[in-house]
Amino acid sequence: MSALLQRGAAPAARAGFELIAWADGVPVRLSWGDAVGDATGAAVALRDDAAWISALEDWLAPEDGLDWRPFKAGEHEAWNDWIPATVAGQGRAPRLAMPWRTLRGLPAPPEVLGLLWPSLEAELLLTRQPLPLEGLEGLVAGSVLLMEASFARPWPVTLRRLGDVHDDGGEGDDAGVLEVRMTLPDPLPVPVLAGWSGHPRRDTPPVLDGPLHLHLRSHPGPHRRGAADTWLAEGQALPWGLGHALRVTRAATVPELSPSPSTAAPRP
Repeated sequence: MSALLQRGAAPAARAGFELIAWADGVPVRLSWGDAVGDATGAAVALRDDAAWISALEDWLAPEDGLDWRPFKAGEHEAWNDWIPATVAGQGRAPRLAMPWRTLRGLPAPPEVLGLLWPSLEAELLLTRQPLPLEGLEGLVAGSVLLMEASFARPWPVTLRRLGDVHDDGGEGDDAGVLEVRMTLPDPLPVPVLAGWSGHPRRDTPPVLDGPLHLHLRSHPGPHRRGAADTWLAEGQALPWGLGHALRVTRAATVPELSPSPSTAAPRP
């Protein structure tokens, strides 16, 4: 049970009552919207929803619970990638919001919470591989880049939220890594993208029914966190022996990246 509920504290009056707590250093928000507009209504909401909040804490922080406090707008602007969830049922019900980085690392929520999630734009990561020794100068329309992962059995394709590139690009290699991605035509539900439920798009080999995009993931510099993500080219999937290649149809100008994808690979 949360520390706030244990203390029985009623929050100060404010329209759209909202609470925040921290789970493993990441914020979690609960709100009741305009249905709860004063301290009395907030106290009633906390009493009526205490069992639901306890189940939420069992999912997010089963050992220590969560310390809920009134949310103050503007204090948590760094966390701008909130994913909302509503609760199934009629009448007043709390609404949950968490950053995507939290959701993608959690186990599936218990059904008792009745959480209803949105769908998000999605993509397939088809390969992540080092830059070729000859560099990127030859990355022009008509060139060919072999997708190294496609030659493995099974092909290790990753289904993920669009742009969910994490902070691991280029790790262990100052030059960075190449990623070939394919944006999916339709958004997918959060439970699929978080890995809580299956989906045909997780199958291998993948259905390559859209344009492919080549990106460079590289370290931005010694004093900055994260990795830079640079679009390099667009193309189409091309069967190549036991695997696939990316045939470039449009390429960006990359004057600072000299030594090109393997454009001279012999046709099988």
